[in-house]
Amino acid sequence: MRCSSAVKVLLLPKAYCQIRSGVLAVNNEFEIGGILLGYKFLNRYFIAAVTVSTEPAERSKVSFVLDGKWHTARVKEYMQEFRCKPSILGIWHSHICDVDTFSELDRQSNRRFAETFGSILSMIVMLTMPSRDLNLTTYFIRSGRKETPCQLMSMIR
Repeated sequence: MRCSSAVKVLLLPKAYCQIRSGVLAVNNEFEIGGILLGYKFLNRYFIAAVTVSTEPAERSKVSFVLDGKWHTARVKEYMQEFRCKPSILGIWHSHICDVDTFSELDRQSNRRFAETFGSILSMIVMLTMPSRDLNLTTYFIRSGRKETPCQLMSMIR
């Protein structure tokens, strides 16, 4: 799969820290996830914040189920914190193994989300050991099309 140089994603420090804190809080023992919030300008995405639930509806080592009601409430709260209101850019979830590709269940969820929003970002997060940093893989998904890897840039340090 080739990387789409057309879609670039910048993960801002706050969003990185939110994801990392969530994965560490559950000790990477089950999958967690949430909503990606930020801004889009042309083919550039800026992820400014994410929702993170460390108490998902179902604790599973192989899947993540988004609690829509809880995450929607968090999105509304976050939108009040920003002077320039962010948009929902997509979804993210962790994998506790070292596989950065989607399961069939992930693909179904991505398709439904993309149908609602037209196009989305979908990010897979994995905790690296022993450094306990994150390995992030982001895909661009347009309704009715196959996912395409994005170029991810991070401002974590």
